[in-house]
Amino acid sequence: MKGQQEIVGLLIIIIILVFAVLFFFTLSFKTPSLPTIKEVTKATSVLNIISKVNLCDQVSLEEAVKSCSKSINACNKNACELVKEETEKMLKQLLRPKESFNMSISQENKNILEFGNCKGDTITTSRKIPLEFAIIDVKLFICKE
Repeated sequence: MKGQQEIVGLLIIIIILVFAVLFFFTLSFKTPSLPTIKEVTKATSVLNIISKVNLCDQVSLEEAVKSCSKSINACNKNACELVKEETEKMLKQLLRPKESFNMSISQENKNILEFGNCKGDTITTSRKIPLEFAIIDVKLFICKE
């Protein structure tokens, strides 16, 4: 009798451990949710709007990105530093408190500038900026914690 009780107790412990392991794996391998059309539209709109903002006389963020790709100044400042500082300011005002971002600027698969600190599920949007002989790819990642 005592041996059967020990076996039953051991089986209950094993069953509880199996369920605990399954529960852990279910939580750890959670697939990120797909973004809604509204979220993608918002991300695309944000990128399009900030690209057109003038940072100084006749220099929009888009123009500053072009200058950054050529390693020249814009608005009497290093263009890449200007793009990073102004983009961070604008996105901090536009995004919700639980949202973070990452921005990547590249030309012909060569990374020019990358900044931000994305955490969580990501919504990605991009904008192509034509140059004379190349295209600059600006990617904005908005993350929900």
